[in-house]
Amino acid sequence: MLGLDKNKKYLLACSYGPDSMALFDMLLKENYTFEVAHVNYHLRDESNDEMSGLMSYCKQHKIVCHVLDLSEHLTKSNLEAKCREIRYNYFNSLFNGFDTLLVAHNQDDLIETYIMQKKRQNIVMCYGISAKIHSFGMEIERPLLAFKKSELLQYCEQNSVPFS
Repeated sequence: MLGLDKNKKYLLACSYGPDSMALFDMLLKENYTFEVAHVNYHLRDESNDEMSGLMSYCKQHKIVCHVLDLSEHLTKSNLEAKCREIRYNYFNSLFNGFDTLLVAHNQDDLIETYIMQKKRQNIVMCYGISAKIHSFGMEIERPLLAFKKSELLQYCEQNSVPFS
């Protein structure tokens, strides 16, 4: 289903949302070697519950779970860019021993990014999101770009995969 290399060791960026949890379950079922990385920014009331749920699910399935439990207060100014920088720097700090970082972007993300790029009249190498890139010193792969968000939600529900 995923078409990833079974000889590689993956680091899965996991938010505990339906996209990354569906990817988590697919990796488990297809016997890939992977560990999970999560960042808790404490930006929403449910952040701690999501972190706890993910840690518990990893423990249940004997998957190593790396967590950055951020204590610094983030300002609203350019919040998305700041969170991305923190997240990818953290993933990079864990990356030694892994071949590829997996990110669970889906078809909806791809289309949204394409529309934003066109609206801003960005000049880019690739409109939308690339399935494979090298960034932040890591190989990054997005194996779910062919899936709609609704399909990933349905997958989680049909396979009893928890998510927030």
